[in-house]
Amino acid sequence: MKNLLYPPILHWEVTPECNHNCIHCYNYWRKESEHKSFHTCDHFEIAKEIINRHPVTVVVTGGEPLLVFSSLKNSLKLLNANHINISINTNAALVTEEIAKFLSDIKATAFVSLPCAIPSICDAITNVPNSLSNISAGIKTLVKYGVKVSVNMVVSKRNLAYIYETGKYAKEVLGLSSFFASRVSKPINSDNEFTKDLLTREDALFMYKELLQISNDFGIVTSTASPTPACIFSDDESFQKFACGKACTAGRTSYSIDCSGNVKACVRDIQTYGNILSDNFSDIWARMIDWRNDEFLPIECNNCNAKSFCRGACRLDAFPETGKRNSLDPIANLNNLPVKFAKHTNNKKHNPNQLFCIPKNISFINEDFSWRANVGTKFIFITTELKDFLSVCTKFCINDFMQKYNVDYSLANDVVNLLLDSGIIYMHEWLYIFCNI
Repeated sequence: MKNLLYPPILHWEVTPECNHNCIHCYNYWRKESEHKSFHTCDHFEIAKEIINRHPVTVVVTGGEPLLVFSSLKNSLKLLNANHINISINTNAALVTEEIAKFLSDIKATAFVSLPCAIPSICDAITNVPNSLSNISAGIKTLVKYGVKVSVNMVVSKRNLAYIYETGKYAKEVLGLSSFFASRVSKPINSDNEFTKDLLTREDALFMYKELLQISNDFGIVTSTASPTPACIFSDDESFQKFACGKACTAGRTSYSIDCSGNVKACVRDIQTYGNILSDNFSDIWARMIDWRNDEFLPIECNNCNAKSFCRGACRLDAFPETGKRNSLDPIANLNNLPVKFAKHTNNKKHNPNQLFCIPKNISFINEDFSWRANVGTKFIFITTELKDFLSVCTKFCINDFMQKYNVDYSLANDVVNLLLDSGIIYMHEWLYIFCNI
């Protein structure tokens, strides 16, 4: 992968402290008392540096970010004023009317951890009494103020049997329209005792089957937040929903900053590459090259036709077991190689006169090898020629593109499908011409 000047996604760990003590927490300090004294720096100073990096989206995480809400407010206002999308990773237990209104005002979204719909199991996972009640109350308050909320259930052996019930709870009790379930990962510093909570390949496939069932039964969008090896799937529906487009972005199009300004490829990792307050960011990003040059790709994946889809899945799922980031994902199924669905693409043919619209909020960032087109939280890397074309249009059709660049229909149609799939353009609904080629 060519080098970016400005990775579009940033995970900002504003505090490592949390009001919950979840058994699956990745924070490496959880069981190490010597790490309980944290150095933190001014959130506003970090926010100013973040703006200079031109991210599309900042994911504010922790720990629990709402623990430092009072000191974080001005920083979030600054990000919002610079047209940066904000997402809050939270357990929602600390949400108040004031917080919900503020998040609504800055158009932030919330990604809420929902361990289980069974109160006793939820409490056992968070190690906090009445946690389900507090989480639910926080979610309802966010929804009341119009904050878009998605919930994520981290699935381990402890709550595997309750995925369907938790998805139903998200829809029918909390009134949500999306539900994520993600397999648990072993924290880097955890002992072998944690292994008993990890999902097997069969468990993971059960989780994805439950997500499909929840979507069918309740009309709710379901997905996963965890990169998944494409080779575990044997059907196209599951591959498209849970593997295609779900590859890990760490060190490629995303990175992480902790509460002291230290930069990592992933919030779950312990390897730091510099500090955003004291080091040149280009140098920091260059040090992460091993995340982009397939150095961490398992040798078993080198000749797989699906490696561009999953890139070996999460590099930190195997790391705690082997100490190597290029180890094979524990749930990978090499017996399924080559992955027969890996070449699935959008090949829809459009009428040459069908109009496509370019959103007013589209923006462009000049990278060192191309341009990045951004619309909301969505982005795609494009050529200078395509950037120039999209910059001066509000609407266009395939014929316009063909004439402008003297290309044939097939190429122009492929470009349109790529832009549609990326959410950068959309069809003009009122002038749609129903015609197939």
